[in-house]
Amino acid sequence: MPRSDQASALSKTLIDLTSGEWRYDRVGSKHQQKALRVPLAATQCGQDLAILWQVDVEIGSETQIAQQVITIWAVGKLAEINKAIDRVIKIQQMYTQEHVRDCRKRPIQKSRKLLPVRFTSQHASTISVPKCAGRLDVTNVDQATIDMASMTTTRLTTSSLKLIAPADKFYAFTKPLIRAIIANDLTAEFPFDLSTDETQVINHFETASLILGRSGTGKTTCLIFKMVSKYLARRAVIDEPPIKQILLTRSSFLARKLRDYSRRLIEGQISQSLHLVALGGDDVDPWKVTSEASIKENALTLRDDMFPLVCTFMEFLQLLENTVRWVGIADCVTMWPLLIRFLFYRRLDRKCFEDGNNTPHGQLVTVQTFQLDYWPRLPSHLTKHLSANLVFPEILGVIKGSVSSTKTLTPLTIEAYLDLLPRSAPSFPTQPERTAVYKIYQLYETLKKSDGDIDLVDRVVKLIKAIRNNSTLEQILGNAFHEVYIDAGDTAQAISQDSTFRFKDPKGLFYEHFSAASSATRQTDLARPRLFTLNKNYRSHQGILAVASLVMDLLWKGFPETIDRLEPEIGRLSGPKPVVFLNCDAKTFISGKDDDIEFSKRSVEFGAEQVILVRDEHMKKALKDQFGDAALILTILQSKGMEFDDVVLWNFFHGETRTMVARKLASLYVEEESAFDAKKYWNLCSELKQLYVAITRARTQLFVVESSESDSAPFVKMLTEDVPKCLVDVTRPGDAILMSMLPGDTVDPQKWAMRGQQLMQLINYKDAAMCFRKAGDKQAEIIALARMQEDDARQSNASGDVEGFKAHLEAAISHFSHARLFEDASRCLIRMSNFDRAALLWLRQRRLDTAAPLFQQAKSHGKAAVCFRIIGRHDDAAISLRNQGDYDKLVSYLSSNRDQLSPEHLRTFTRLCKLLLKQEKLDSSRRKDAIALLGTTDEQEAAFLEYDMRHDLADLYTRQQRYKNLLPLLLRMGELEKSLKLVADQKMFDPGSGIAEPELLRLLNYVYAGKINASSKTTFKASLLGTNLLEGTMSALARSATQWEEVSRLRNKQGSISHRDFADLEMSICKDFISLQASRSFVGRSGS
Repeated sequence: MPRSDQASALSKTLIDLTSGEWRYDRVGSKHQQKALRVPLAATQCGQDLAILWQVDVEIGSETQIAQQVITIWAVGKLAEINKAIDRVIKIQQMYTQEHVRDCRKRPIQKSRKLLPVRFTSQHASTISVPKCAGRLDVTNVDQATIDMASMTTTRLTTSSLKLIAPADKFYAFTKPLIRAIIANDLTAEFPFDLSTDETQVINHFETASLILGRSGTGKTTCLIFKMVSKYLARRAVIDEPPIKQILLTRSSFLARKLRDYSRRLIEGQISQSLHLVALGGDDVDPWKVTSEASIKENALTLRDDMFPLVCTFMEFLQLLENTVRWVGIADCVTMWPLLIRFLFYRRLDRKCFEDGNNTPHGQLVTVQTFQLDYWPRLPSHLTKHLSANLVFPEILGVIKGSVSSTKTLTPLTIEAYLDLLPRSAPSFPTQPERTAVYKIYQLYETLKKSDGDIDLVDRVVKLIKAIRNNSTLEQILGNAFHEVYIDAGDTAQAISQDSTFRFKDPKGLFYEHFSAASSATRQTDLARPRLFTLNKNYRSHQGILAVASLVMDLLWKGFPETIDRLEPEIGRLSGPKPVVFLNCDAKTFISGKDDDIEFSKRSVEFGAEQVILVRDEHMKKALKDQFGDAALILTILQSKGMEFDDVVLWNFFHGETRTMVARKLASLYVEEESAFDAKKYWNLCSELKQLYVAITRARTQLFVVESSESDSAPFVKMLTEDVPKCLVDVTRPGDAILMSMLPGDTVDPQKWAMRGQQLMQLINYKDAAMCFRKAGDKQAEIIALARMQEDDARQSNASGDVEGFKAHLEAAISHFSHARLFEDASRCLIRMSNFDRAALLWLRQRRLDTAAPLFQQAKSHGKAAVCFRIIGRHDDAAISLRNQGDYDKLVSYLSSNRDQLSPEHLRTFTRLCKLLLKQEKLDSSRRKDAIALLGTTDEQEAAFLEYDMRHDLADLYTRQQRYKNLLPLLLRMGELEKSLKLVADQKMFDPGSGIAEPELLRLLNYVYAGKINASSKTTFKASLLGTNLLEGTMSALARSATQWEEVSRLRNKQGSISHRDFADLEMSICKDFISLQASRSFVGRSGS
């Protein structure tokens, strides 16, 4: 990377070049200069840094006028520049004579600057004649040359490699562009140019757009560029709120890639970093492979800085479901201010809407769950000749979710289904097949209902009904998104889940959706989405695409209703013809010879960019037994969505039935369309689609291996003799050595790891494990094996193999635990109904919030209560104690945590306490706590009286300041001193509020006598019992107190009591007390 001074010099040099201030030297040896058709120049910038460039010609994306541009081939040190010259020579060999002429035309000189030549309509040859007469051949150039050739088509945008200097206007670079050139990271931020067709797609915003193209033609790239272009245009307008865009795709793996790609494109324009968040956060576990999204956002919590939003269809569906749920549970009075706040300020705290329960339904039925959990439970006479991979999409896409059902939201009746034309339900064209499929649908619905499951159509229908019935909800969603971009797929590859998808369906839906707006504005064009077609293939070279196009022609000729008609694909590169190997078995294929050399000694392993494709799992297993881990072997269905450098299609036409397919394919090519009976040979449609998918997986080389020459002879003849130009090379054992044509890199761990991650996303765990094993990634291999064991367990369960079910799950649990994927291990334990082990698993991870409910399910309610208590979920802790039946602990817990309980649960437990007291199920030590929990004072009082709990009742009266009730209770309990103190403290001196004078005097005498009797040689002070008694208006009480103090003095007097002392006592009770004390003293002395 250049130093800072070099960066400054590079930036200045680039600007000078686009300004027409050229300082340069001719580069290359004499031989190289002679080979160059357009001169190359090198401009020095700094001591050892240079820019390699040339004058080129391109058509401006905005002006649509051809003009000269500057193509920068390389930026680097002089040694690197020299290496690039030979690559440029190969690229220039493809130039047409007209293009070379216009490139060499001298630019216009003006004010010491050079301005580009613009070619007007008089130079029609430049505009209409293609730039290149041919294509690069992948067998003759390296990858660097291919990449360089790709960059030559880049036109002027702020993310370009070509730097156009229009007349009277010079282009200003953005800082990210300069940094990217300096960092040699142009491929990352500024990926590639757009063709004229792609530019039209991106610049069309007047109506809805439909982009139709085969796999690899840049449909997704157009969506990204279109979205980013609109985003940047809105962002450039001051004080304009950002446009709210969302891009939907099927795969979470692809969503992450597109999100990152969009971010980097935008950063290349705005000169600042950007963070595009994922729904549910960016800290998603990369090993978590699930069909169910787990997000908390809804339309009300989406912030402006979250757009453009890139997510999967499932994530978007859950976002809409979350919105419906929140609008549904909110009271209209409280919800409306919130909606006003959203509609006008669009600022909300996400925490207002967070919901821990994001699963409003049971298991989501997918193709995988349908095949594993439902298909084995269906009658064999219905499923015998049908494929689960075709039946399930037929149920969802035709019977339950066809376009004709969008208004009624009800499934087709059997009569309506049987009456469908073949183009509306091409997978099952015959009446017997459709009858069987419909019966399977009915049984599936019954099983699904009993299992509590739900499928995608069920969720969508429920969602649409909610939106249609709620205008507020419709308003919210209308304001949440301005533009929606959908990455749908390719009908030519509809061999499984997408088998019912046709482009005419969304086209009709678009028309219906926008027809109302077009009628209101009297603009009929608004209701017609603009259809764009793309046919430039960026994945495969022309040698492979020629065969793929022939297959498409056959498919269209025989089954035109099953695919969308497109022009033949055009590859940007030339390449070798596909090779057909005849009479070739596994040993011959690896060694390249038909001899007796030991297979294991001659076998050469493939790399991560090579694959062997087979028709089905049976053939895959047989071939796997021979190859082992030497090669990645996939079924054609498993390879969907993937691409490889080299593809080997193995025994596609092997067997009697397949031989018939080969013959019919060849005959279809030469027959007239009217002579072909599509209904009779309907299975040929699926064969052609599978063949197309297999062919288009290859980027560089395609090999078709057939063990029997006779099986594939009709097809080979068609490709070599019947077509105008031979499309394949044919070889047999002894003619060529295969491995010389398979340059597999077997030791690249990174490539094997990436392939394994891709297979994990495609739910192909067994093959992913092999890839991780070859990558040396033990952790990833263990995770893949764990998921494979979990799937095997589901298959065992569906087939009734209980022992196999348990064994596979135990293996999965072991693997998941070793990989520290405790959520997955817990899921397996729960599937086994082993809730206690699952709870202990989470307990060891200190995840008490997860462990506690599992302890409940395991009926370990005591452990659940402890967990709930620690995390502060007191209601749940109390419920667990109740379920445990330990009512004493329950009452103790309720008493200690009463203030932490919710009002409704407190009321419930109050009623329980009544019942427990009535049934005498509580220990006596817990009765007080239970009574304290009773609802009313009267109930508590009655309970204390019933169980003779007088002290507790006294405490109740004291807390409630019911002194009038407390006093007689204390007297009955014999608590005379407490009674007297209560009277003194509360001044209860009159009969109406307390005690009358006679009774009070009698109580006073008893208390005084008792205190004096209990004291030992201590003078009693009546004031200690309450000064309120002595200070009152009752003189008798005061006299009594004085008399009792005198009694205390006499009792403690040394010697005998005189008659005078005795006579001074006025109260007879005091005299009686002294007499009694004297008698006791005499008796004591006599006894001694």
